[in-house]
Amino acid sequence: MQLVGVGLVFWDIADVERLYHLQPWMRSIRNWLMAPLRWVGIRSRIKGTGVVVTPVGASLGIGGSTARLSISHGPTLEGRIATVEARLDSVDEDLKLLATRFRDQHAQLALRISEAEASLRAETAAVQQLVRALSADSIRRRLIGGILIVVGTCLTIVALWLPTS
Repeated sequence: MQLVGVGLVFWDIADVERLYHLQPWMRSIRNWLMAPLRWVGIRSRIKGTGVVVTPVGASLGIGGSTARLSISHGPTLEGRIATVEARLDSVDEDLKLLATRFRDQHAQLALRISEAEASLRAETAAVQQLVRALSADSIRRRLIGGILIVVGTCLTIVALWLPTS
């Protein structure tokens, strides 16, 4: 009974560690035991899991544009001025297109952000419900484990007082 009770308590500890993304207690004990060996220079061969990082900008559709302005020299000063004015008009049209594209992308990003906020609210509610359910199960397991440990200890003490024939 004691072993089953201790097993239930350790099961509860493992659930809490998984829920809060904590380092498992077995790994904590291993690190504590391996610390003196690390001081000497001996390393553990057990590898941990790595962390994968992905860029966010590509998934949001954020892009950039560039514009080039080149001035060709006309035969006269008036021709050069006309060329520059034509190019400036072209740049102005490009800037208007870019502004329109920016407003469209801004509206799309605002929509995505509002969708993400709604999704986050739903996920938060689901996690809170899961935490409540796990807390109830956890308390039940701890209670049963504690009772089994106490009953097992009492049976062990009573067994010591029983006469042997």
